[in-house]
Amino acid sequence: MELIQLATRQIVIKGDEHLLAELEGEDLSAVDISDVRITADELAELIDIADRTKNVKDIKRYAALKAGFIEKT
Repeated sequence: MELIQLATRQIVIKGDEHLLAELEGEDLSAVDISDVRITADELAELIDIADRTKNVKDIKRYAALKAGFIEKT
C-alpha cells in the first residue's frame, strides 16, 4: 500500500487494487469499523490482514476504513 498526497491535498492510495477487485459491486455501508481508529497505521494493519487472509470480511473492513480515511483527510 502506498499513500500519496497530491498537490490538491487529496489522498490517493495505491497497491490495493487486487483486494478491492474482490469486492466489486459490494455494499460497504453495513461494515462495522467502530472498533478501529481511522489512522494510516490502522489502515496499514487492516490491509496486511486482508492481504494475508484473502477473507472477504477482512477485505470489506479494509475497504470501509480506507473510505473513512480518505473522507477524513
